[in-house]
Amino acid sequence: WVPINNFLKPKQTKNLIKYLRQIQWIGIGNTSVFPKLDYLLEDFEHQGKMSLLLNER
Repeated sequence: WVPINNFLKPKQTKNLIKYLRQIQWIGIGNTSVFPKLDYLLEDFEHQGKMSLLLNER
């Protein structure tokens, strides 16, 4: 996280909007992620970390 004080300086309105969007997607948007993952894992086996799978080739 970046402190909000860094975004309140003049000429940084765009950065403030990005900061608020970050809060929106991290805080509010993630509430539905875990139920979706549970639903997917019922039918598909978890294969592990993607980086490990890519290095095996």
